[in-house]
Amino acid sequence: IGFIYLLFPKASVIHCQRNPIDNCLSCYERLFSKGLNFSYDMNELGEYYNAYVRTMKLWRKLIPADFILDFQYEQTVADPENQIRRLLNFCGLEFEEACMNFHEVKRTVTTASALQVRQPLYNTSVNRWQKYGARLDPLLKALGPELTGIES
Repeated sequence: IGFIYLLFPKASVIHCQRNPIDNCLSCYERLFSKGLNFSYDMNELGEYYNAYVRTMKLWRKLIPADFILDFQYEQTVADPENQIRRLLNFCGLEFEEACMNFHEVKRTVTTASALQVRQPLYNTSVNRWQKYGARLDPLLKALGPELTGIES
């Protein structure tokens, strides 16, 4: 983010966020092609997530507030049109109805979310972590009560 700001000070950075537990669970379940071995260990994953949170706090202190937009997943699936309008406005772009039909675009997608981008927004992944109960205790402990809201 620092390099982006230095090289492109008029750029817009979108900081996509999600419930930390759901986010980590999603990573834990994925078989990434390479380089993300930390995501297969709940303790390491929680530590890595905490490092990301600390890094974003640092950028918040160093970079002007209007350079980064926090964009929350849960708010987006609950109120997609208003959140998409907010995102486009931040980027200086006009809203188009096609933004609501992103899932109909036919271009190739090669990310871990390739199947999801072919579907309309859905909310079944919100608080999905709750059905796993005590099996996520190592992750909850590693994330800590500040991120989970759960006292151990």
